[in-house]
Amino acid sequence: MRRAATTRRQALAAGGSGALAAAGALAWSDAHAAPSAARTQDALTFLLAVQRVEADFYAGAVRAGALRGKLAAFASAAADHERRHAAFLERALGGAAPDAQPLDLPGELVRQPGRFALAAVRLEDLVVGAFNGQAANLGPQALAQVATVAPVDARHAAWIRALVGMPPAPATADGALTARAVLDGLQGEGLLG
Repeated sequence: MRRAATTRRQALAAGGSGALAAAGALAWSDAHAAPSAARTQDALTFLLAVQRVEADFYAGAVRAGALRGKLAAFASAAADHERRHAAFLERALGGAAPDAQPLDLPGELVRQPGRFALAAVRLEDLVVGAFNGQAANLGPQALAQVATVAPVDARHAAWIRALVGMPPAPATADGALTARAVLDGLQGEGLLG
């Protein structure tokens, strides 16, 4: 288990401007400053890392084959969407995109339907908060690009919440999360070790 946790941390830190480095840069950046090219790149790198966690989580659940019915349909659709979202962000970053590092997820997250569903709820909420939190760090072109992806994750959040009997839209607005809060949340769910 310790080896997998190290692998997950390394996956997020992969590349010269990995997600952990981006999170540090974004944590101290002035939210009121105009987004620079460097801040935009850091934000896109961080969002790419988060999308890769999602893609690996859902693909792992599909491969495990333990989900049935509507939950399996959700995982399959989300796996496809998140894979495409990660590819979209890789294209947006071009040569600056760090190499993907597959995650070694704890088995119970993808093999136990109840655990999967609750982790998916939390993951989708974290991702929506990540997109909202990084919006101020994106230049106009990158913001326009990301704005085409973020609503799909919000729909995933509503979909999985409905499947587990939770209100699909529990609040009138979704808050913004800092990069650190997102990383802490992912770690708390066992997605980063």
